Amino acid sequence: MAGRAEVLPEELRGHTQPPRGFQLDPSRCKSALVQEDGGRADSVAAWMKLRQQWTQLMGPWPELLKHAPLRIWRPPAKSISISSSESNCRLL
Repeated sequence: MAGRAEVLPEELRGHTQPPRGFQLDPSRCKSALVQEDGGRADSVAAWMKLRQQWTQLMGPWPELLKHAPLRIWRPPAKSISISSSESNCRLL
């Protein structure tokens, strides 16, 4: 993804990065593939073992929602009154 920031309009570039207080130093983040013993999960069997450890720690995944409600948010309409000698209109 390197180089994608150049194609963004200038007014959007500041919104594509977390604020300074929330930026993480990548060198301080542990890889998700590193096991407790320091070895890497470099095979399917090692990955399944690591995933089992996570499941024991965090619990099972919740069930998927079958009929999740979808709500589309619309901002409230602004009221504009227009008055003239010929008409009195109210736009919502």
